[in-house]
Order: sequence, then C-alpha cells, then structure tokens
Amino acid sequence: MFRSVLLLVSALTTGASLSRKYAGREIERRKEEIVEAAADTARERIRKEARSLVVKGTRIFLRRILIKALVMSAVWFAYYFHILPHGSFGPVMGATIGGLVLFDIVVNWPTARLLLLEMRKHGLRPRRALGEVIAVRVFEEVLAESDRQDEAQWHEKVVLSLAGKDRSSLSREIAESVAEITRETSWRDLRPFIIGAGVRFAILMGLYSGFAYLIVVNTRMVA
Repeated sequence: MFRSVLLLVSALTTGASLSRKYAGREIERRKEEIVEAAADTARERIRKEARSLVVKGTRIFLRRILIKALVMSAVWFAYYFHILPHGSFGPVMGATIGGLVLFDIVVNWPTARLLLLEMRKHGLRPRRALGEVIAVRVFEEVLAESDRQDEAQWHEKVVLSLAGKDRSSLSREIAESVAEITRETSWRDLRPFIIGAGVRFAILMGLYSGFAYLIVVNTRMVA
C-alpha cells in the first residue's frame, strides 16, 4: 500500500564514514519525510475507499428499497384485484413487512456485530472507535508492505548500524507513526462521507416510508 515505506534505508547511501550522531540525525530526518508521505498516501487511500463504499452502499440500499416496494406493491395489487380474501390484507402485509425486517437484520448482522464490539471496547464514542479501527488496519498494512521490501544492501545496513537501528525496529517505528497520524485525522477525513451517506439514506428511507404510507391509505380507500 505504501510504496514509500522504508525507502529510507535505500536513500541513506552516504557510506560508512558517517558518525553515529550524524547517521542517527539523518535517519530521523528521512524517517519523518517517509512517515509524512506514507500518512498522506494512507489518508488518500482511506478517503477513496470511503467514497467508493458510500456509492456502493447507496446502490445496495436503493436496490433493497426497490425490492421491498415491489413486494409490498405485489401484496397491494393482490388485494386490489381480490386475489387475497377480504380482510386478509392487514395480516398479509404485516407478515410481509415482518419478513422484510427480519431479512434486513440477517443481512446487516455482521456489520451490526462489529459496531457492537467496538462500542463495547470504546463506549459511545464513535470517533475514537473509528480511529482505532483505522489505526490498527494502517499499522498492519505498513508492516506488511515493509516485509515485502527487499533486504537492505550492505552500505545501508552499515548506516543503520551506525545509528543504532535495525530494519525491523525502524519499520515498526514508521508503522506506529503512520497509524497514529491516521488515528488522529480519520474522523476529519471521513466526516464528509459519513454525513453524505446519512443524508442519502435518510432521503431514500423517507421516500420508502412515504410509499408505504400511500399503500396503506389507498388500501383503506378501496376497502
């Protein structure tokens, strides 16, 4: 995910003549640059995924609402054309709506379960829960990316040794720093997408509720 992670060791090719103090200072400077670049990359990737998730989620939600509307319309037409016995519309529609609600519960249970687990860990603090989830994910991805990098060359290893560093500890420091940045900025980055998704879902749910209300009103008119 982060192609710039651990390019630090390949950039430090000034040779073994560097003093420990200078090597350490140079490594810290380059590490800060890499952390900043990797954090920007991580945040941009998270925003892109959030945007894609909102679009995909809206489509799925709209499709499910249309299916529910079609099912309810089928029940209404069956009642309107006297396919259903007189007086059976209420129980049949009630059972239909109950079945649709049960379907929603089953389909959304994995997501709801994850949210409940995070609420149990962090309480009613969605910002913190969101930040922790993203930080853990980013930390793991940065470490995974560093593991895919080639081993440092001999001169890079010398520089790291002069600074009292090793590849694994340095990659972990970078991963922790990047994760901390995304933890602190995740809510600000994702808030526009969360608000946008909420508005879309509220509009669609309002239209669906209005449709269901019209179904009930027309049923009373033709009863």
